[in-house]
Amino acid sequence: MFGNLQVQDRRVEFLEDYIQELKKNSQAEGQQVKHMEYGEVPEATKVVANHCYEQLSIIKITLIIFFLFSGTMFMGKSGCAAGSGTEFYYFNPDSSQSNLVRLKRKMDIFLSKNNFVVNFQPFAKYHDFHREMRKKIPAFVFMPEWYLQQNKRLYHLKPLLRPVRNNLSTYRKILLTTKGSPINLQNLRDKTIALTSMGPATPDLLNKLIFNRYNLNSSLFNIILTPKDSDALFALAVRQVDVALVSQDNFQKIGKINPRIPQLVRPLAESQPIPLPVICAGNEMVPKEKIMKIKRIFLDAKHSKDFADLMEMLQIDAWQNYSL
Repeated sequence: MFGNLQVQDRRVEFLEDYIQELKKNSQAEGQQVKHMEYGEVPEATKVVANHCYEQLSIIKITLIIFFLFSGTMFMGKSGCAAGSGTEFYYFNPDSSQSNLVRLKRKMDIFLSKNNFVVNFQPFAKYHDFHREMRKKIPAFVFMPEWYLQQNKRLYHLKPLLRPVRNNLSTYRKILLTTKGSPINLQNLRDKTIALTSMGPATPDLLNKLIFNRYNLNSSLFNIILTPKDSDALFALAVRQVDVALVSQDNFQKIGKINPRIPQLVRPLAESQPIPLPVICAGNEMVPKEKIMKIKRIFLDAKHSKDFADLMEMLQIDAWQNYSL
């Protein structure tokens, strides 16, 4: 369909666009970016990337189907229905669910059937979610535990519920590099790592969750922030980063869809258990009866056929009351 020159131009354009998107995400949170302009990438890396351009078509399609099934690739903030003025925000970068349009539709239907009137608003990117939280504290919010701990006092957040998956309220992340790479835990200095954001405290949390146990420090690495695990994996696959940190659940799920993907990478390390996200009451003006109602709705959800698809989308088996 394209001549050799056109294909080469598409390869360059493809890499430049992807690199610029990663760079923009990282700069938005003040992270260091190194060797991420296409012109600064070593020639050997370009050759590998050009070779990967053809080989990764199946991988790219798999990741797009898995993470970005209905065109929400660049979705920052989904539309929300006007109505009650009671907002329910959702942000979970470590979820495999990037189909925010479908998620909103399913959640709206579920809450409506339970006579719970609320504007459900999912977010794909950290800076969009954080910006809206600073503008207006919602009545309810589903958020990562790390965001709760960083902002609990500022926003007067009150945790209500925690999800359960495979009888656990935690998950793990794994540090990956490409097969055949000479990289190991002893020579990670100055290497580039791609991962989803954990807010301004990302470097400190990386140390706490994974690097301290291996006598490493995040200050040794160049951090590239990506919206989802799929972006981190893809950056690793085209060798624009040296390592990627992704959810173990997401990686295993992708491997079931396309067994070729795990064959391209190998694990270096595993994180400590990370608490699953939580549902919080977002401000002190929410009536107690409304808090009790949303808790009852979600705690009883495992018995609801209407909630089965939604629970699967959220990768949740059940809910439990929050406790420290």
